[in-house]
Amino acid sequence: MTITAAQILAKVNNNLNRNETDIDNQIKEILQDLAMRGDFLQNNYSITATDSTASTEAPSLMKREISVRIANGEYITPITYRQYQLNIENLESLTEGEPTNYAFFMDYFYWWPIPDTGYAVSVDCYVFHAESTTVAFDDRFRAAIYAGATMAVARDLKGLEEQQKRYHDDYEHEIAILLATVRPMQLLIPPELLTTAATQSSITTAHILTKVNSNLKAFETDVNDQIKEILQDIGEKGDFIETSGTITAVDSTATTAAPDLMKREIELYISGGNYLNRITYDEYMVRIENQDSIIEGEPQEYAFKNDTFYWYPVPDTDYDVAIDYYKYHADSVTVEFADRFRSVIYAGVTMAVARDMGDRTEQFLNHRLAYNDQLRKLKGNIPTQPILVKYRDI
Repeated sequence: MTITAAQILAKVNNNLNRNETDIDNQIKEILQDLAMRGDFLQNNYSITATDSTASTEAPSLMKREISVRIANGEYITPITYRQYQLNIENLESLTEGEPTNYAFFMDYFYWWPIPDTGYAVSVDCYVFHAESTTVAFDDRFRAAIYAGATMAVARDLKGLEEQQKRYHDDYEHEIAILLATVRPMQLLIPPELLTTAATQSSITTAHILTKVNSNLKAFETDVNDQIKEILQDIGEKGDFIETSGTITAVDSTATTAAPDLMKREIELYISGGNYLNRITYDEYMVRIENQDSIIEGEPQEYAFKNDTFYWYPVPDTDYDVAIDYYKYHADSVTVEFADRFRSVIYAGVTMAVARDMGDRTEQFLNHRLAYNDQLRKLKGNIPTQPILVKYRDI
């Protein structure tokens, strides 16, 4: 049985003894939150591996892939992005053919070998919920949606703290039941709300400003300072922004500065060459101190301290070093996060604006709770790559 926005509105008004007429924002929030909590929604997309093109952008709502295969053909085996890079770097000439492997990195599929013609690729994946009041969940989720929407509406109104707590507890209880009993299901969002090879939705300052004013019933015109604050805070709270680049290990120079905004490295390797092993700074110092004379050569190891890479041995010529790393968000209102961060950004900026208005203590506290809750869920849903340091001694 289809769950509609009208049914949710009626239930919320009944639960709270209210006469609200528009709770669309709260409905969207809860639907997206539910999809973030578990692998409840599943969909199949058709994307295209384009002739002589190494990569294809993932569908916009994709959470993580289940399987990838050539349409009506063979399954494509996943490999790490590092392995994909090694495959490319070890080529003497461009290799093209039907893809047999793929790597997934920063919302892109990377094909190996590079397609020699256009291939339709079928992707089965778990998905996030669209920012829409059209409910993608079936009737098993009705109680959770009702409880969650009631909780969100009570949070955004004054004087309903007791009801907010009660329905928050109900919502968490219903989610726990769903996580224990519900298998992933087929997505029910109408096709017009989906795209087969969509780009990530762009979260703009205009979107954020509109949402903040809607949340606070305010008429602010400039929330750029609060947007920057929250974007940087999110970037500090988790390894959410992954990128890659190249730095130079300079001839006869022991150190190289890390890229601007780097939070921590994932892996380093000589471009077209070897992966570099990470050692501790103490181990690096022992190697240097035990030398009778300076040893130079192609770096095999590195230590990292105070935003600086230390190479061992010291480079005997210039080496381009490829680096994959997590970064902080820039001091900018240009949002570097994907669409799945929309709810946490809205909650965080609303919290910051309410704080700065001075007379919105209750709304500040409510949206701070929502912001921290959304951050916790994102950390649980977005895997990060560990830094591996070989064990040697204590």
